[in-house]
Amino acid sequence: RVVPSPVPQGIVELKEIQRFLNEGYVVVAGVGGGSPGYFGENGAWRDVEAVIDKDWTLNVMADAVGSEKVAIVTGRPYLVTGFGTASEQPIRQVDAAAVEPLIAEGHVQGGMIPKVRSSKWFLEQGDEAARERRSVVITDGEHLREALEGRAGTRIGWPVVKDGGDKGTALQTLPLSDILPLLPSAGPILQHILSPAEIAVGSGV
Repeated sequence: RVVPSPVPQGIVELKEIQRFLNEGYVVVAGVGGGSPGYFGENGAWRDVEAVIDKDWTLNVMADAVGSEKVAIVTGRPYLVTGFGTASEQPIRQVDAAAVEPLIAEGHVQGGMIPKVRSSKWFLEQGDEAARERRSVVITDGEHLREALEGRAGTRIGWPVVKDGGDKGTALQTLPLSDILPLLPSAGPILQHILSPAEIAVGSGV
């Protein structure tokens, strides 16, 4: 039987999650995307037959608690171009504006699509200053530490603008058609929210 997979509009237990974060706990929340539902006209909770995507839950929750960085842990160390072909190449970093072209050109497929789309949504939230501080990294568990230090994984974010107005080099700012030729060679589902305004980590396949 096919059921819908709507984008979550909010986190019911957000106040409790935020309280535990403020008290210094590591919170495990949104397991498997969470149980979908809504509050009816009389305020009663009503379950919904749907599947909530875990990556959307992670990014909605990260935005709600004020995280600036999101790490999505999956089965591959990077996003790649030419997936499953002899010409497969890792994507080290990409401007958030290039997310949809990557999907349209078939470089991001299947379960990676909600990962990058929800990441782009996360990066678009807040004012300009907040957006500039945000970034997302996608990697596997083996390379998570290196990815958080900027030495592994695929980093998604916005171009960095320096004082003189020039584009910085922390993130790729070239058009996607120019980026691709330059690319270097190269269990259980849990959502972890770590220290507010710092980093949110989600794990899935």
